[in-house]
Amino acid sequence: MQDNTIQLLLILFISTLLGWITKTSLYTSFVGYVAGGIVIGTLFTVLGLGAPDTSQLEVLKSIGVTIFFFEAGISIGLANLLKSLDRILIIELVAYPLLWLAAKIVGGFIGLDIVAEAALFLMFIDSSSVLSMQLASSLRNLELRSLAVLETNFEDLAQFVLFSTLFAAETTLPTLIGVGVSVMKIITILVIMGFALSIVLRRFRGFIQKFDTSSRYLLLLSIALLYSAIAQQMGLPFLIGSFVAGIIVSQFMGSSSEEFTLLSGVRELGLLLYFSSLGTEIVLIFMEARSLSIIITGVAIGVAAVIARAFSLLIGLVMSGAKPGHLAPYAIALSSVSETSIILVDALATQGGLTNIFKLLILTSVVTSIAISSLLYRKSYKAPLAIASILPHGVTNALSRFSNTLLHTSSIIVYTGRASIRFLTTLLVAVYLVHIATLFTKYLPHPLALIMLAVVTIPSYAIIVIEFTRFLRKMFEKALSSADSVKDLWEAVLRLSTAIVTILAITVLLATFHTIVTEANIPKPLNYAFTTGINITTIALLAAIAIIMIKKEIKKIRKRQ
Repeated sequence: MQDNTIQLLLILFISTLLGWITKTSLYTSFVGYVAGGIVIGTLFTVLGLGAPDTSQLEVLKSIGVTIFFFEAGISIGLANLLKSLDRILIIELVAYPLLWLAAKIVGGFIGLDIVAEAALFLMFIDSSSVLSMQLASSLRNLELRSLAVLETNFEDLAQFVLFSTLFAAETTLPTLIGVGVSVMKIITILVIMGFALSIVLRRFRGFIQKFDTSSRYLLLLSIALLYSAIAQQMGLPFLIGSFVAGIIVSQFMGSSSEEFTLLSGVRELGLLLYFSSLGTEIVLIFMEARSLSIIITGVAIGVAAVIARAFSLLIGLVMSGAKPGHLAPYAIALSSVSETSIILVDALATQGGLTNIFKLLILTSVVTSIAISSLLYRKSYKAPLAIASILPHGVTNALSRFSNTLLHTSSIIVYTGRASIRFLTTLLVAVYLVHIATLFTKYLPHPLALIMLAVVTIPSYAIIVIEFTRFLRKMFEKALSSADSVKDLWEAVLRLSTAIVTILAITVLLATFHTIVTEANIPKPLNYAFTTGINITTIALLAAIAIIMIKKEIKKIRKRQ
């Protein structure tokens, strides 16, 4: 026991020293923390003293993960992100397909299965939260500096949602609609969790503000631990709970320098505890594998990740209408992949979805990408960029128009997304209220059980139908307004993109509705009533819209005559 304690203290001490060195040279301390764990783990293994107790390492890792993701959630400026969501989506709409293609190519080259390829894509879509925030804040262009910080926040959120989808996936061959349903359901659950916590914090805000800085932070951190347990009970990864708690808590935190100093120190503590422990664990994995080819493959993936991210971000920035002179620093600042992906892959490996060898592969890839990105960034401002002069005038105009199309599409996605989440939140709350009422009726006399079920079910049914009718009316109005008065081909493309997004949104929403109602385990008659009501509403609205469109066309024909 005493030897294990000495080992753990040595790991933390050496990791802290190496973390300070790598932060000076590579802008990030996490590489040093991993190196410290590897050095001490290797030293004790070579000397025959054995590795630290695995259970102690797991405890350190769990504490470190909870602290790290809680602080990661606090660092996200949700209000500012929502304001700039349209432009960020333009970049991501272009980048994500390219990154998915890159993950497929790399995965096919090294022989990964579909789950490992999905994990690789999960790594590619998020820039390093430690390094990229440092580099993004040093960009010379003020507009791109703000955009880069918000994009890292968006990528963190997107990575968490997709990770939760992969974590809860029950099939190895998901369909596009199935992925869309899972994403919408998880986002809805997270919104409800966040909304519930915000109500509690708003109610007790005055009481919480009476605490001193340290006590207040410890109280909020305990909320993160509680939310981690709640998320785990709901079938989601435990770390998503602390992340959501951090996002909501950030709206109630003060802005004093003392508080931010505390946050920075606690974040580093989380990184130190997790990655130094992981470094020691990696030694054991490498000793089992005994192959340098894993390290070489990991380095190759890290290089490919930097190239793929930089290239996809450059294309996305061009499509978003950014000025060519500032593209290289922006793309390289966000070209490294996130150390968060190591934690997520570790969680999937613990669940049994991935191997420990793949975890070593990802760790090597992330470290490589961070080292390359930090070195390239220093030379990015010297790189000659002549994109604007190379492209012909006609191509520039086409790109400008395509950029307008993407902006229009992203705004439609934001609009439909907000409306969809509002309906699904109402649906989830109403359906599970009916589910809870159904459970209670088992312990009540039959007349009281019927009365209770009626009191809960009838208002829930009415609210669901009203909200769904409101959603469909908004979507169809948007689509119909886009179909009117098309003057040229480019305007027709814009209208078509609106119609496509609307149809996809309604399709995914209906599929999500049926999934939620089915998984709620409510009685079959109520299940049938909910489903029938929504189907009838959809058909009735479609028929009403068709009649309205026919009447409009008849009026136009009469005017011409």
